[in-house]
Amino acid sequence: MVSEFERSRGIRPGGGTGKGERGLALMMKLRVRLAALGLVLFSSCSMNYAFAKNAPYALQAKMVTEPSAIYEAAGLDFTFLNKDSQKVKSITLVFFMYDEEGNPPAIGPNNAELEIFVEVEPGEFVEDCVCIDQLLYEIPDEPYQLDYLYVSRICYEDGSEWRDPYGFFSIN
Repeated sequence: MVSEFERSRGIRPGGGTGKGERGLALMMKLRVRLAALGLVLFSSCSMNYAFAKNAPYALQAKMVTEPSAIYEAAGLDFTFLNKDSQKVKSITLVFFMYDEEGNPPAIGPNNAELEIFVEVEPGEFVEDCVCIDQLLYEIPDEPYQLDYLYVSRICYEDGSEWRDPYGFFSIN
């Protein structure tokens, strides 16, 4: 039973006024949601780090346009490190190209896929340059920017293959 004093002060039979409880409940929900969001963001960063750490390769690449005997218009200068325990026979590189304004370099899609036959011993790396003239519609004044670069397939000497068709191990 609620006394006249409690009723005049707005105290409910459960012991609270009801006014601050709603705000407290909303604050708790907000804290739980922020904690969940933080957990998702942290785990996605950790997963990307784990993917990169567990990839059987490390890769760096850039487009070059200086004169060369390898290409007429442009080449892809790359360094590939074999982090696996098997000898690599070939790799398939996938990447996207853009000019400084974000436009694709050719008529059609701006993604490219190159199969490169290169032998790399376990724990060793190779630096090479491959011609990408066939991917270009016109000769660029400035080298195109590369984006979403990854190895989609590695063929090993024993005939086995490692695949990453969706670019989970991409270098952005």
